[in-house]
Amino acid sequence: MVTRIRAWSLAMLMPAVILCGPAAEARSAFEADATIRLTYDDNISLSGENGDPEEDLITNIIPHLGLTLARPSMSFSADYYLRYAFYRDNTEFDRSEIKDIQRLEALLELGEYRGLAFTARDAIELVSVDERALVSEDNEVVNKSNRNTLVLNPSYKGSLGKRMEISLDYSYKDITHTADIADDRTESETTLKLTEEMSPALKLYLRGSFRETKAELSDDYKYYQGVLGGNFKSPGGVLVELEGGVGEYDYDGGQSSEISIWRGAFVLPHSQRIKTSLEGSRSLGHSESDGAYEVDEWSLTTALSGKVIGEASIFKKTLDFTDGVRKDERRGVAFSAELDPERPLQAGLSLGYSECSFEPEDEDRDFYNAAIIVGYRMRKFGVSASYRYSFEDSDIPGMDVESNVYFIEVTASL
Repeated sequence: MVTRIRAWSLAMLMPAVILCGPAAEARSAFEADATIRLTYDDNISLSGENGDPEEDLITNIIPHLGLTLARPSMSFSADYYLRYAFYRDNTEFDRSEIKDIQRLEALLELGEYRGLAFTARDAIELVSVDERALVSEDNEVVNKSNRNTLVLNPSYKGSLGKRMEISLDYSYKDITHTADIADDRTESETTLKLTEEMSPALKLYLRGSFRETKAELSDDYKYYQGVLGGNFKSPGGVLVELEGGVGEYDYDGGQSSEISIWRGAFVLPHSQRIKTSLEGSRSLGHSESDGAYEVDEWSLTTALSGKVIGEASIFKKTLDFTDGVRKDERRGVAFSAELDPERPLQAGLSLGYSECSFEPEDEDRDFYNAAIIVGYRMRKFGVSASYRYSFEDSDIPGMDVESNVYFIEVTASL
């Protein structure tokens, strides 16, 4: 549904910014820049080997405005982009309408007053509609939609004695898309949490929540969950987080099911620059196109910080959709490394491999990807170039897809 992707989001939040606190105590920052990007893509439609891949040269013009305001009682930040696209040959893919080209990240935070606080977020971003469908990170045509997510989040936090804390949190989300096949929805969730500080290193908590989801394409449902958990952090920086509980989702049509939910994390710092983390979870999620699913995730990651920032991980993710038909499994490895982004010279490398299985199609796919980027940035000017390779190897004849994308971009700022 071509809907309410908002061009007026910033204006909606500005009155709260102006009214909060004396102007003399305000700190503000404004930035403006523009980027011109030239991209060569040898398969803009992501056609399989039985199809007819089309190449094209794409010009993106990307103006950007950024604003930050900070006062004792509030903070506000916003980044707004327009991403125009012009194709040399396939002009039917040109994009210049506001609903298709705008991107936004805005955040308003009102400071705590007697335990009360309020946060508002608004984001417009390009997302994949179907997580399993053919997709390339640099492709803005196939299986993509602008998504607008508005989040309103009032909350309360108070004390029950010296060591116990109570928090009450309400979140309202309004999620809309420009693509007809994407599932617009609203989500309202209320969460109550009690936290007991057993020691400076150990906290235990009990959390209960209720979420109601109303969707345009998939079925509406209500979701209840109760969780008992805790976290421990040693003086040496070792972090352990564990929680477990049960959830129940009830569809308006009468279907009901329980789910065991849990989450665990173990973070081990080897030094100030290197740490390893093991994380796993089971929860309930919602896709952009096919409704709710139960999701199991595992990952083992080693991260490096400093002059070189790097990360290597192995992962597994299973989506079991509540319709009882669709199931996606993905497992693989990923590696990335880049120079400190604060330095003038920029360079980065990423590599990835994953194997997937999809039901009910009974299809297996292997995904390979690699990317390299180099660039140089000065105070008012920057230039970068990149190459990205993607390959999908399907066990269904004729469905293999290969993509090579090259780009160079120049950015100038005021």
